[in-house]
Amino acid sequence: MKSLELRKPYQLQQIIDVISKDIHKNGFTNTNFCLYANEDILKPELICYLESYPTISDDDEEIYLNFIIKESLNLLYYGQQFENVLMNFLEQK
Repeated sequence: MKSLELRKPYQLQQIIDVISKDIHKNGFTNTNFCLYANEDILKPELICYLESYPTISDDDEEIYLNFIIKESLNLLYYGQQFENVLMNFLEQK
């Protein structure tokens, strides 16, 4: 996933294309990222960001990085979940 950077805006389709190629080439990569966006409705042109996983507080609450809060982003997928969905799709295709 060398061509995608954290905290940069990408269309969802761009992220899918890059990660799918990486999965096809290397298999499950277990990359340490989460997928965030301002909207919850997935569509190819949706602007998304990759960022680190939230940390967990002593009270078991997720604590998001300042970038996520500042941009009012919502967690769409944990990286492992997102890769699993893409792998499943690629296997069925």
